[in-house]
Amino acid sequence: MVKAYQGYFQNGQFMPLEAVTIPENVEVFVMVTGRKMPLESTTEKLSPAQKAVAEDFLKALQLLRAEGFTEEDEAAINDLQSGKYKPTFDRRLET
Repeated sequence: MVKAYQGYFQNGQFMPLEAVTIPENVEVFVMVTGRKMPLESTTEKLSPAQKAVAEDFLKALQLLRAEGFTEEDEAAINDLQSGKYKPTFDRRLET
């Protein structure tokens, strides 16, 4: 089965126009059209699914703030914001 997802790349990451889940360890092909994406469709709008996830996250964060963060939580947040945690990949596909 072949599926196509429209989106764009930002800071080296694929940003689909709709929320999608791409299964792990499957072959993919990336086709670059060269067309620029309209700014309003890429940075100012969220799909309904993306908006729901963002709202759920913000609600959860508000609940956590109301309960108060521990010193350990604050340290972890600071580490995350500083860029200490970077994604790592166990292996890359060989060609």
